[in-house]
Amino acid sequence: MIKKVISFIDENKLIEKGDKVLVALSGGPDSVCMLHLLNSIKDVFNIEIFAAHVNHMLREEESNKDEVYANELCESLGIKIFSTRINIEDLAKERGISLEMAGRDARYEYFNSLKIKLGLNKIAIAHNLNDQAETVIMNLMRGSGIEGLCGIKAKRDGGIIRPILCLAREEIESYCEKMNLNPRIDKTNLENIYSRNKIRLDIIPYMKENFNKDIVETINRTSKIIQLDNEYLNKVSMDNYESYVSLTEDRLILNKEAFKLDIAIITRIIKKAFIDFSNKHNNFEMKHIYDVINLSKNTTNKKIYLPNGIV
Repeated sequence: MIKKVISFIDENKLIEKGDKVLVALSGGPDSVCMLHLLNSIKDVFNIEIFAAHVNHMLREEESNKDEVYANELCESLGIKIFSTRINIEDLAKERGISLEMAGRDARYEYFNSLKIKLGLNKIAIAHNLNDQAETVIMNLMRGSGIEGLCGIKAKRDGGIIRPILCLAREEIESYCEKMNLNPRIDKTNLENIYSRNKIRLDIIPYMKENFNKDIVETINRTSKIIQLDNEYLNKVSMDNYESYVSLTEDRLILNKEAFKLDIAIITRIIKKAFIDFSNKHNNFEMKHIYDVINLSKNTTNKKIYLPNGIV
């Protein structure tokens, strides 16, 4: 497994020699396995390891036990840990978002603040092969485009890396058992009350039993192929973006000639234009992209109102 992770890190250029890596440590099997693995190979890459734990204050005493476990594990490994407590329920109400989204936002905000404060290079997140398969299935059922079917990427902007995306959940659990790590188990992950849990507990096991016992690996291979194709389309789109888009403080100008490009390219240009102008990734759907395309076909002086206050 160690060789497998080293190979995956090298193949995807996740870590460079001398990096300072912050490990997102929940206390669950995935993050515990990742922390232990990275600590085991830190000399191979000549890196420094730090850990960060966010207590969501959602599961009462269980959340506090997770925090204690994370601190004790890091102490036993000689790793400096930073932890914080954030009332996710209050945050969700304040921002008008789901608990899941609020938790994710809180974690990334905390990790990024530590990254800046401590001068770190990378933030390691413990997604695995099963998470990837679950994400692709969930996005497929939501009617996602090619971007959603790419699933989780091994690395993304901001120094986010996923070093154990190559490991299956069974391998991770086996590693934790072998190393006597005794990670914490979030019992809500064992209840099929959330969409992702239903995919994990019901749909994937059904697919394994009735269609393909290697369905997790198969979905991951497919996702990788889609990622490669998507990267090429994005590259072509960005080359054209530079040619056809100009941005000022209060407006973004998209040259009408851009609408003569292939639909796969112009849709990506419009999406990037929206994100660059609004500095937001949410509330923008494919129907809004097509609204812009349809607007370009009209010669009369028309306007449309888009999300995030854009006209």
